[in-house]
Amino acid sequence: VTMRGGRTTFSTVSKVLKTLEEELIIGKGEKIRLLDAKKLLAELQENYRRPDARRSLRAKCGDLPLALKRVSENAEAKNVLYVRDDPAKYAVMPSGAPIVKIYAQSIDGLFDGVDFTETTRFPNIELLETDDSTAYFDRRKSAGFYWSSPLQTYLGLASEGKREQETANGMVEGLLDFKY
Repeated sequence: VTMRGGRTTFSTVSKVLKTLEEELIIGKGEKIRLLDAKKLLAELQENYRRPDARRSLRAKCGDLPLALKRVSENAEAKNVLYVRDDPAKYAVMPSGAPIVKIYAQSIDGLFDGVDFTETTRFPNIELLETDDSTAYFDRRKSAGFYWSSPLQTYLGLASEGKREQETANGMVEGLLDFKY
């Protein structure tokens, strides 16, 4: 858990495993075995809460790929945990350009050197400041950027509107088959 960015105690993990075993979701022996992946996914979805953001900044960037590169560089230089929440990484999204969401421990200075205009009208990027460790759990580095995990992406989509829920449904098979 800690290797993937989680911050939890051994006693909490032990309690969770005991409950999952009682609900016949896992089996314990020499190794922990997943017995009912669909039920586990349903439980996670039912109990999911989006990370709380204490501050946010919505903006329009003329050169979004360059802006994303700069945000990543700034976050790493300032040693700030961050993650890009982009469902298109794992699923086929309905048409339209969604806003790129980036969760970060601090949004101060992430736009240093970025050409942007703060706006609520047609933004293409949103920075969300949160200390909620679930936002960063099991993040994946790819193409010079940290991305939300497939499970985090699925749970976020499943808790939104009809179109997003349909997209989430398209991810279920890949999650259950560990394809991500």
